[in-house]
This record gives sequence, C-alpha cells and structure tokens, in this order.
Amino acid sequence: MKNHDVVEFRTAQPSDTALLAALRKQAREETYRGIYTEEFFAQYDLLKNQAEFLRQIEHKIQQIYLIYVDEQLAGYFTFGKPQYWFPKTADPAGIYLNGLYILQLYWRQGIGLKVFRFVMDYCREQGIEKLYNNCNMHNVRAIAFYQAMGGSIIYQNGGHTDLAEDQLTFEYWVK
Repeated sequence: MKNHDVVEFRTAQPSDTALLAALRKQAREETYRGIYTEEFFAQYDLLKNQAEFLRQIEHKIQQIYLIYVDEQLAGYFTFGKPQYWFPKTADPAGIYLNGLYILQLYWRQGIGLKVFRFVMDYCREQGIEKLYNNCNMHNVRAIAFYQAMGGSIIYQNGGHTDLAEDQLTFEYWVK
C-alpha cells in the first residue's frame, strides 16, 4: 500500500462529463475484462454515458465525485438512491453506493477505504442507518474489499449465461 500525500474527492460538475464517461470506460475494462463479454466493451457509447452523467449531475440524481490522488485522476464514485435493481430485503431509506471505480494503477492503496469512510460519514450526517451496493459475483477482488468493509451479502442473483448479470447485494450498518 502506498502512502499518498493527498487523496481528494471533488464534486463532479457538468464540465466533467466527458472525463467521467472516458474514466468509466477505462475502469470497467480494467475491472471486468475476463468476466464480461468483449461485446459489452465494444458496445460502450461514450456520448450516451456522457449524457447520462450530465443528467445525473444537473438533476442531482446522484452524488458524483472524482477521485484525485496527488492531483492525478484515479477514479470516481457515485451514491444516492439505487440506479439499478433494488432487492426487496433492502431498506428503502438506505443509500446505495452505485459505483466505485478506481483505476488499476491505484488499486490496493487504501483509496477505496477512504471513499467508504466518506460515504459512511455522509450517511451518519444524514441519519441514514444502512448503506448498500451491488457487485458482480465474479469480481473476487471487489467482493473481498466489500466484506472487509463490513458488508453482508443480503441478495444473490447468479447462474446467468451472461456473467455480467450475476450480482450480489451488500448491506452495511452505519455506525
């Protein structure tokens, strides 16, 4: 684990949408290559993703943050209401960490832990008792991280032909 002088979270602005869309593409390729199909990567539409980020920022649908490490872009994260599917066992008053993508160069350096602490602090400030996130059930590295953060698997949806559809939902008690 490297010790960085500065890890900073900057609120995404409308002018950041092209950067976010390109970052999402790179982070997904680094994270999911070998799990998702090549077709999944080939179909990625930068302009469509840029428009979706813009919609979320302008309408305050999600809180979106860029992660900078020593002034270098290292990833992004989003949280708010669920953006995908929401298991019936989850508390609808909870917050969803809808995306946590850190570029491979910055993996295993404590950055994800700092993101998690930031989101948990937000939950405490807002009086929110539970945090959730989904994770692909074949992403062993991410599963180990979420379990180390105290997450309990409350929902499993596996066995699909397309491994991208195999998902877990984690639940965390905000303390």
